[in-house]
Amino acid sequence: MDYQRFLSLLPDLYDNWGRESVKPKSQQFQQILEQVGSTTTANLMQLLNLAVDCMESDEIYCEIGCFQGANLIGALFEHPDRMAYAVDNFAQFDIAGENFTKLAENLSSFSLDEQVFVCIQDWEEFLFELRAIEAENKISVYFYNGDRDYRSQILGLLLVKPFLAERALIIVCNSNGSAVRQANWDFIAAHPQCELSLDLSADDSQHPFGKSIQILSWDCARNYNYNFSHISSRHDRAFIHALDDWQSQFDGQQKTLDKLCQEAIDLEDSGQYEQAENKYNEILKLNKGRVDILHRLGMLYYKTDRSQQALDLLIKSSQLEPSNAAHHLGIGLISEKINNIPQAMQAYEIAILLAPQWSTPLINLGNIYLNVEELEKAKSLLQKALDLEPNSFPGNLYLASVFLKQYETDTAISLYQKALELQPDEIECIKCLLFALQDTGRTQEAIELAAKASQSLSDNLTLKFKSYLLLPIIYETEAEIELYRSQFAQGLNELIQQTCLASPKAKEEALIAIGNYTNFYLQYQGKNDLKFQKQYGQFVHQVMAANYPQWTQPLTMLLLSEGEKIRIGYVSHHLRNHNGAKWALGWLKNHNRQNFEIYCYYTDLILDRITKEFESVCDRFHSIPRDLEAICNQIVADKLHVIVFPDIGMAPVTTQIAGLRLAPVQCTAWGHPITSGLPTIDYYLSSDLMEPENAQEHYSEKLVRLPNLGFCYSKPAISQPTKSRLDFRLRDDAVIYLSCQSLFKYLPQYDYVYAAIAQQVSQAQFAFISHPSTYITDIFQQRLQRAFAKFGLNSQDYCVILPRQTGDDYLTLNLVSDVYLDTFSWTGGNSTMEAIACNLPVVTCPGEFMRGRHSYAMLKMLGVTDTIASDEAEYIEIAVKLGLDRDWRDSIVKQISQRHSYLYNDKTCVEALDAFFCSLV
Repeated sequence: MDYQRFLSLLPDLYDNWGRESVKPKSQQFQQILEQVGSTTTANLMQLLNLAVDCMESDEIYCEIGCFQGANLIGALFEHPDRMAYAVDNFAQFDIAGENFTKLAENLSSFSLDEQVFVCIQDWEEFLFELRAIEAENKISVYFYNGDRDYRSQILGLLLVKPFLAERALIIVCNSNGSAVRQANWDFIAAHPQCELSLDLSADDSQHPFGKSIQILSWDCARNYNYNFSHISSRHDRAFIHALDDWQSQFDGQQKTLDKLCQEAIDLEDSGQYEQAENKYNEILKLNKGRVDILHRLGMLYYKTDRSQQALDLLIKSSQLEPSNAAHHLGIGLISEKINNIPQAMQAYEIAILLAPQWSTPLINLGNIYLNVEELEKAKSLLQKALDLEPNSFPGNLYLASVFLKQYETDTAISLYQKALELQPDEIECIKCLLFALQDTGRTQEAIELAAKASQSLSDNLTLKFKSYLLLPIIYETEAEIELYRSQFAQGLNELIQQTCLASPKAKEEALIAIGNYTNFYLQYQGKNDLKFQKQYGQFVHQVMAANYPQWTQPLTMLLLSEGEKIRIGYVSHHLRNHNGAKWALGWLKNHNRQNFEIYCYYTDLILDRITKEFESVCDRFHSIPRDLEAICNQIVADKLHVIVFPDIGMAPVTTQIAGLRLAPVQCTAWGHPITSGLPTIDYYLSSDLMEPENAQEHYSEKLVRLPNLGFCYSKPAISQPTKSRLDFRLRDDAVIYLSCQSLFKYLPQYDYVYAAIAQQVSQAQFAFISHPSTYITDIFQQRLQRAFAKFGLNSQDYCVILPRQTGDDYLTLNLVSDVYLDTFSWTGGNSTMEAIACNLPVVTCPGEFMRGRHSYAMLKMLGVTDTIASDEAEYIEIAVKLGLDRDWRDSIVKQISQRHSYLYNDKTCVEALDAFFCSLV
């Protein structure tokens, strides 16, 4: 850098140099200033531009405190070959984050994006990091417009020194301040390479350059600048004495503050939060700059459920100390608590970058990924955390849950057991271990563990639920069904009798317990569950009423004013690609929107394309995950006329909400095809074709028999097969019987049916879909072996249990199959609709209850009824005939293919549903 050239040319670029009326001869900088808008001046922009012009081509311009970029643009204007560092943490004047956005826009407008390295960080951190980079290009113009206290000023000069070119300019703002001037002269005194080359100091309020400026020249060849007398005359003795006096006062005050701080910490540790808060506020009145106290007060607010106040203080702390990982960790904790998950994730990521040796942000971020089922990301983070802290309880717990969701159950159980060694009475871990044991078919072991744990934790109702009501996922024998059903009946009675709701703690324990349980597996026993459902439903209602009495009173139907629409709310934990609720899209898409306003309430974290579809077809979509009170408050605030719960019984939180009275009319539907048993549910929206004549006897709700199937189902898009039979381990010459239900739908008393078919169709091959748990699949496989052995057959010659299939592969499997064998007692729903779309003949035998009559109704509506059996013997007979009589099978396929329009996109039921809703208001 040729600083002599700079000093000689500078006055010639201005009119009235040396006067208050000084201004650049060029109008370009004023035009730039008007375009970008800023508090700087055209004078300063011209000065910086000349400085950059005097740089060598391989040298760097560095600006500390770039605001919205006006000075930066002025410096680089018409210098396309110059590079720059722009450093600003945007904390002091950019609380809303607007200045960085404006900076980026301004740089882009002047095509400077590629010339500027924007460093969003504290300048001190930037200069420290510059050491590690070991950049070859040196800084020859250093424009410091940062903090103006003495320490910042002197450190800003000292830290940049190693990166200065052999000859450089140091341009310092705010030089009328005593601290800045003294720091500059102290730096000059210590470095003979440095001289004060130009002093443009004056009152900033009238300064033609916007701020007072001192320009220091740096020259490594210079070994003398000023004598002692000159340096001594520049000492600001009043400032130095004032600094000394302040230091004495500060030290005394610091001792007082440290004493108050320890008192506050002791109060907080002893649970005296109000007194601790008062102490913290007292400290902040004495010293607003105590960031550690801001942090502590923020975390105290977090502990005492004042989340917004806590978040405000932690954000302020992070702005004052952006490199302190603790502040970002605190922001993550609070954001997670208030369900601002994106903000929590961002805060944890910053904490991990700043403190890679800390396990807590790794664990917390890993748990978030676990909750949204991004399991590989969760696993990676949690394994890193355990490498740092092998005995972390939450680390072992969450990683176990990742393995459980990935069905690596043995590893999961091992990690849960390690976690329990660390914290033997941790309820969450015990619950997860019970689930893992159930998932491996070790039901009785799980029940015994729950019973033992509930003895030592006698107040915990959740463990009693597990010990009394836990059921197998799959049964080995029909007798086992009766055994567990009897245990369930006895356990439910005892549980209800033993549960007291007299105290606040007892009410809370009961609320937590029902929030961790559903009767989901009970319905797969194939029995009439009305009595149990009503018994449990009444219990749920009592628990909810005890905790939320304000939401249990009968509500009068709201009268409609002229032009007002009926407000219908759909509430589910499964507004995503899940069989529980995705079928309801047909209702939402086809409601008459002239009459109805549609609301959706989603209680889970997982978002997918179906979630977006729900959001797009309703008027208001509320995603309020895992916050029971918040979602209830929202429902009440929306003043709905009718609530529809598509799938009560599949998620505990749905059952809890449904156990309250949040709308004048509350309905459930066939997403989980069993009566809710809840006294707060008024109607069950079902299918006329699916229900038997005596159907009302199966429901606690008043049954509404909607026409046909009761739902409007879009025809699946079927492409050409992408795989062959061999890709599914199926023989080309076989008659493929596809039976693709969840394995818990298969009851052991019907296993013989497959062997009976195989005995008559020698080329038969049965394709089943495995359960995610290999243990459950093994139990089913062993059942098939026993059933086939009774017929003198080997099941392995006939049965293939395939891994779980993706959407396209699953439909291809249907396309390469010959016959679809429905399950008894609980038939296919979505799977039957997809099989029919693939033109597969469907063999079904309607059961006693609606859940066993889905496929029957679909075939009735299709008008293809020859494959509906009246009993097991006829079922076998039809299946055998389809396998042996190719012509008959082809005729069934032809009938199905010609009648798709009878079945799909049927809007009749939605019109009836609309009429029903209108009749209620």
